[in-house]
Amino acid sequence: MLYIVALILPPLALLMVGAWLQGIINLVVFLLAIVLFIVSLGILHIITFPLWIICVIWAMVVVHRVRRRRPHAAHRPGYDARELIRLESAAVLERRGQRAVVEIVELAADRDAARQRRD
Repeated sequence: MLYIVALILPPLALLMVGAWLQGIINLVVFLLAIVLFIVSLGILHIITFPLWIICVIWAMVVVHRVRRRRPHAAHRPGYDARELIRLESAAVLERRGQRAVVEIVELAADRDAARQRRD
């Protein structure tokens, strides 16, 4: 579904996957293409169509990278955003061979979870 959103409204797809800065920049380029097309009554389609294509390709690439990095993470029941961030950061650190740091991250996350349960 995100790929369809990226095809129709590329900035929205970027915002949906959490790429806020890229989404805002893409929105500026996308709006520039739309405004130029409307103001020129379609005469500048030679400029506006490539701008739209750039926005679409950019959004597709970012959506693909995010989905490849976090496959179905949003669809796992019982995981909240903090838990997903902890799991991702632990996986990145573990790939770098920093097991001690991974354990510290896990302990800190467990401590935060215990605090939340108490409150």
